[in-house]
Amino acid sequence: MNGEAPNAPKRGRPAVWADKDERQRQHRARQTEKLRLLDELLHAASNARWADPELHRITQEGDDAELMRALTAHYRQHHWCRIRVAGPDEGGPMPNT
Repeated sequence: MNGEAPNAPKRGRPAVWADKDERQRQHRARQTEKLRLLDELLHAASNARWADPELHRITQEGDDAELMRALTAHYRQHHWCRIRVAGPDEGGPMPNT
């Protein structure tokens, strides 16, 4: 042994699952749910109206992998930290003159 008493509590995080099979079942269930949600997201994105003509073309004509790459690039360009006020031509406020 490693110097611990035989009936000492195990070190580390306590087990969440009853056994290995239960852990694997829950993992497979989570993976299935993620794939279902991803399909719903791709369907919603392909039905959305996009201002960017290239992104709109990809949503209509591209395959799922191409659409995921385009959406990833789009949202990286429009990161939430990059706060920008929309201009008047984009529905934003008119400038003070």
